[in-house]
Order: sequence, then C-alpha cells, then structure tokens
Amino acid sequence: MWQRTATYATTPTIAWPGNITIHLWVNIPSNMTGKLVGIASTTGATASANKWSLVKAINDVIAFRVYTSASTYAECLTTSGIFSGYFGKWVPITVTYNNFTGVARIYLDGTLAAACNTFGKYKLSPAPLYIGLAVAPAGTGYFTGYIANLQIYSAELTPAQVAALATAGTHGPAISAPLLAWYPMDQTTGVTIYAKTGPTATITGTSYLWTPPPFYPPQDTQEPPSTSSTTPPRLYTNEINPTFFLTMPCIDIEDKLWEALQREAKRRGEDPRQTLKRILELYFGYG
Repeated sequence: MWQRTATYATTPTIAWPGNITIHLWVNIPSNMTGKLVGIASTTGATASANKWSLVKAINDVIAFRVYTSASTYAECLTTSGIFSGYFGKWVPITVTYNNFTGVARIYLDGTLAAACNTFGKYKLSPAPLYIGLAVAPAGTGYFTGYIANLQIYSAELTPAQVAALATAGTHGPAISAPLLAWYPMDQTTGVTIYAKTGPTATITGTSYLWTPPPFYPPQDTQEPPSTSSTTPPRLYTNEINPTFFLTMPCIDIEDKLWEALQREAKRRGEDPRQTLKRILELYFGYG
C-alpha cells in the first residue's frame, strides 16, 4: 500500500498487552529525509499517557515512544541518521517491548539497532491502532511511502524470531507466537485494510494507492519445465523445497487447479511453485 499526507487507517480499540512486538516492512522515499514520518501508533492526532508510537524522526532515526502525558514520553532511539541508508528500499522495522522488565528494543533489517534497558515500565492503555499516523497536529507526522505486512504480537519476540521475520520477506508468514493483529496489505482495492488476524482498519483520506509490494526476497521466476507445447506439466509439492517436501506425499495438481494456480502466479509475477509454497505455508502451516 502506498500513502502520503493526511491519509491513515484506524482500527477499533485494542487491548494492548504488557509484552508486545510491532513488525512491518516500509519503503520511505528519500524526500522524507529530515522529516517526521509516523509509521504506526495508538496516539492518533493527540497523545495521552500510556499510548505508544513508532516513527522515523526528523534526524532519520527510528524511535519508539510511550507517552507519559500529552506532551512527554519515554523514548527508545536508534543512532542518528541510521535510516539514511534505507531510503527508497524495502526494509523491515521491528520493535519489542516488555513492560515487566521495562526493556524496549528496535531492530532494523532483522538486526538489533537499539537496546533501551531503562526504557521504563508502562501499562499500555486500550486504544485504536493508527496505521500511518503518529501525533499529527498541523498535518505533520503522517506516513509517506509504502507499508506492507504489519504484524503485531502479544509477546516479546526473540532476536532469532525477528531475524526470521526479516528473512521471510514482504510477503512472509507470521511466526509461531501469539499474534494480536496481522495486515498483509497485499490487496488490490478497498477502503479498508483487510486483517488476517485482528480488527479491520478503516482508511481516512484519499491519498493512497493499492500497490501490492514486490516479493522480497525476489522470487524465482524461472518457468516450470514443460512436458509438451500444449500440456502444462504436473506440479508436485516435493519439487518446491527438496529439504522438506521430499518427506511429504506427492500432491498431484489437477488441470483446473493448475490453471487457477497459474493465473494467481501470473498476477503476482512469480513462479507457480512459489505460489503453491506460499499457500501451503500460510494456510496449512507447511514450510
């Protein structure tokens, strides 16, 4: 999804847990350097105590904040200018917070970028989730760029789990952890953001486009081998991942299913094997 100034999405009120992980992919254009970019928050246009926000701040750092009043907040920051190398690129941002230990961590591209061991112990207040907005009086703080695959967990993910999410890519599945909300953002139309888990988010504003994110890491686009010029080859699940699927029974894809799989793969610009692999991972837990 692409969006810019004065456009954001809102969910109904969510009861935020004590342990939380916010993970998503962003692609922010270089003309946003030196500007506040709201990524996600529970603050909306105004802030109050025990609400959180995730932003790219004006000095091109990634900042996670929990407000202690309408104008003060605890803050976990990466080093100054750390985002300067990521403008115009897809990159995952992950924040973990544990209000029992009071520790907040920020990961950029799957790697720890900030560990704030004295962040503080705050009980997050129930509030809506705002996607693409973080305290925006006078029209500032809206998101500009692309967002994909927002996942929020009611758990403090480990560094290994964060790295796995980064490796999985823009269309990667959720990991095995308590999932509070999941917005793939790979739809092609609509005035709401579909939730695979959690409440639907309603879009406010008109400055947005449904531009499905590219597959990152890039998918193999090599055509499957053909047995003839007119008959499509049979596709078996054990052709997809030799290290895993060879242990599974072969699934013979019938003609109509194969045709549907080809259409979906063409729409997404990927190899049918990758499409089948993604379906098995997302809906059946294989992979």
